[in-house]
Amino acid sequence: TALEHHLTEVLKYNAEQASRIKQEISILLSDNDDTSVHDHHFWVLAAENIGAEAIRAILLGLEHSELLHLLSYRNMFGDTALHWCARFQRSDIMKLILECLNEDEWSQLFSTAGFWGRIPLHLSCDRDDTESVELMLGNLRLDKQSLLLETAHMSGDSPLHEAAARGYTDTMMVIRQSVTEDHWLDLLQKKGYGGFTVLQGAAYSDKQGSITAIKESVSDADWMKILAGCRIDEMRIAARVKNAIGMANKTGINFVRYLCPVHRG
Repeated sequence: TALEHHLTEVLKYNAEQASRIKQEISILLSDNDDTSVHDHHFWVLAAENIGAEAIRAILLGLEHSELLHLLSYRNMFGDTALHWCARFQRSDIMKLILECLNEDEWSQLFSTAGFWGRIPLHLSCDRDDTESVELMLGNLRLDKQSLLLETAHMSGDSPLHEAAARGYTDTMMVIRQSVTEDHWLDLLQKKGYGGFTVLQGAAYSDKQGSITAIKESVSDADWMKILAGCRIDEMRIAARVKNAIGMANKTGINFVRYLCPVHRG
């Protein structure tokens, strides 16, 4: 068959890995419900070890229905192929997948919630993978793009919350450049975990870079609106106290006392 032909070509590229891939594809396409393959299936192998050309040969060897079945397969945690691509920062494989599907098909995969309710965009923002973020946002219509950016995981955070709370300003700016000014302002004021806006989450995580990036991305008037009620200074103090308590628990040193001069001896 065409698949066997392409896999034969892959064997020349990497005999051991291609053999394992062939076994995993057979399992996944057989509608076997055995979740024991969840940590070892094709996409984990692909994300960890396999080059883009080997993946291309495999994808081209599948019937379209088989390809959709493979891409839609969810492991016991709910993750799909695109979750694994995002987790291992394999934008090259993600790009190959996009080339094989139409917009409705890939937008459905992009919006599939996996472990902890995270979509692939959450994972890419969590890893500062700007190339994957650009691929996902740049290949969707504005309405479907908006749905991704507004998706909250089980703790309530959007992809922008994830990036800002980690200080990933490059990823934040990729999102900014993908949306209109009004939508950007809406995203900034969307409440996530703990009822925090994006700015509040950045302040609580003590990420000055994210705070500066937000300030520079909006007008002075909009910045004042965003600031209203945010209590940024209080949240920065809370972040430092939180970190100090964590350090004290590890070392036994009273860092909270050090941070609060009024309590020094």
